[in-house]
Amino acid sequence: MHLNKALRAEMQGLYLPLGQVAEQFLPYDADAMTRNHRLWRIMAHQFRFDVPVVSEDLQEAAIVLEGLINDEILPKKQFTRHLIMQYVTPEYIESRQGKERKKWGAPYYRYDIDEGRQALLMAIAEQMGDAALVVYAAPAVHTMKSLLEANMAGTVVRSTNCKTAKQMKNKHRLTYTRFSDQSVVYGSGRKVDNVELPVMLREAGAPPEPMQVSDAMGRPVANRLFIEQMRAAVTDAVKQTDTHVRRPYEMMTTLIADLEKYPLLYCLLTMNIFRQLTGTQWAMV
Repeated sequence: MHLNKALRAEMQGLYLPLGQVAEQFLPYDADAMTRNHRLWRIMAHQFRFDVPVVSEDLQEAAIVLEGLINDEILPKKQFTRHLIMQYVTPEYIESRQGKERKKWGAPYYRYDIDEGRQALLMAIAEQMGDAALVVYAAPAVHTMKSLLEANMAGTVVRSTNCKTAKQMKNKHRLTYTRFSDQSVVYGSGRKVDNVELPVMLREAGAPPEPMQVSDAMGRPVANRLFIEQMRAAVTDAVKQTDTHVRRPYEMMTTLIADLEKYPLLYCLLTMNIFRQLTGTQWAMV
């Protein structure tokens, strides 16, 4: 969460869709700033046990939310690149007996690359090509004090070790230290350069073509297709890779199949399911 906030501070154009971050701190109505009282009377069913929830009510809410996402939430800019961050929790090796201690000359961080997860991330990266940056993000802080210090000093992004999924191909374990420009593949000594997220995202730059046709609200029509493309890539990647994510993903997306007629809402819900199952973070620039 601190990394998300830090990236937002460095990348003014970074957009975190609903279902990814905001609702962990604010309710949907606060984030969307909607004044549609009828919608929230429908959604309030979950707090009232004397009112039954019927499918017509949920469909009505879906219609309102679809329009709300398209008209009020999506910014009036054309997205050019997706960002998928796979958060990982490293182990902090302080012992002088650590096998990589001699290489680093100091305590270091270490994490394993799950084979199934790597296959899943690679499948997304290959399908999306240059339209997506798929990375691992591992903190180089291990105490609350150091995290708060990094937050106050504005070094959270620099204190995060990032590698693209393509860089991690055929690798099983990585070690690194704070502020080091490179990581070392465990056991082999091979070095892997760090990824500077703000720099790579800025390289996405402006759209290579003129702004696409806009709707009545002045929002690029291409954004809907861009979001749907990522949702389709994630779904295909989950189906292609035989991991523990596939079965629960299929079960959870089946529950919202009736909402597929509302493409933006369906995409955000699907990506939220993917986030909950994998610990990934989705953003766009």
